[in-house]
Amino acid sequence: MCNSPPPLGERGRGEGDNRPSHRNSWSQTMNPSPTSACPVCEADIRLSQHTILSELVVCDTCSSTLEVRNLDPVQLAEAPQEQEDWGE
Repeated sequence: MCNSPPPLGERGRGEGDNRPSHRNSWSQTMNPSPTSACPVCEADIRLSQHTILSELVVCDTCSSTLEVRNLDPVQLAEAPQEQEDWGE
């Protein structure tokens, strides 16, 4: 006789179970998104876990374009403004 697990509807969490799901609690506690303060307005900026060096991000509070200068610890700086080359 095979001991197969019960169907999905009959196992796991019951209706009154208010515990967080393992997937959500693990991703929030084990892989927190990096954060840093905006160098212009000091608002907290939450970055993606996949952020790369020199990536440009925009502050939601002051709309400044920022460049990721360091990843560990996260360091943001105002992105340099593009200069027109006038065909040089």
